[in-house]
Amino acid sequence: MATQAKAIAIKSVRNLPIDSESLPLKGGDGTAHHQPNDLRAFWDLVAGSPVSWLLLVTPFAIWSYLAQWGAVWVFTLNFLAMMPLANILGEATENLAEHTGDTIGGLVNASFGNAVEIIIAIFALKAGEIELVQSSLIGSMLSNLLLVLGMCFISGHLGGAKESTFSGVGASINMSLLFVASFAMLVPSYYAQSVSHADEGDHSIAVLGLSRMSAIFLVL
Repeated sequence: MATQAKAIAIKSVRNLPIDSESLPLKGGDGTAHHQPNDLRAFWDLVAGSPVSWLLLVTPFAIWSYLAQWGAVWVFTLNFLAMMPLANILGEATENLAEHTGDTIGGLVNASFGNAVEIIIAIFALKAGEIELVQSSLIGSMLSNLLLVLGMCFISGHLGGAKESTFSGVGASINMSLLFVASFAMLVPSYYAQSVSHADEGDHSIAVLGLSRMSAIFLVL
């Protein structure tokens, strides 16, 4: 009778509903890991990098502007606070791109992945810092063409690769995009230097309209 009662109890326990999210998972090292949820995923995204500790600087960066601590403090604190935010934005964009197609994922990565540069460029344009925006554009191109490419080759060599290879199709696409971007920025500058108007106001309006057309062309 005792054996039969024990078997019935075990059977009844097996039939009980179990919440799968409350069960821990075991990794390869034997440590228990809980089922992922939104809060845990958000925490891993925020605290997954040592740079995220700089988020503690964010309140001081905001207060430095409100309390008018000076341009040096405002720039330094906001620069430090911007680094973890850019890192979190990049990680979130890459995770979002993994769940979409190649076309949409590439568009999302290119748009939101460069959100920091876009925001800085917009505020710089509003402040009339045209040379700063131009330097940012040139620096972004050179960093992706030279710095990123060189670091990739160095990383491949340190990883044990004797010979590094790259995709010819990808290189051709990047060259074509660089040519289109350079041509779109060259046209307004060439027009401003070569074409003269009797009225300086009309000349500025024409250059501004051509610049906006080039910007819309690049966005599309």
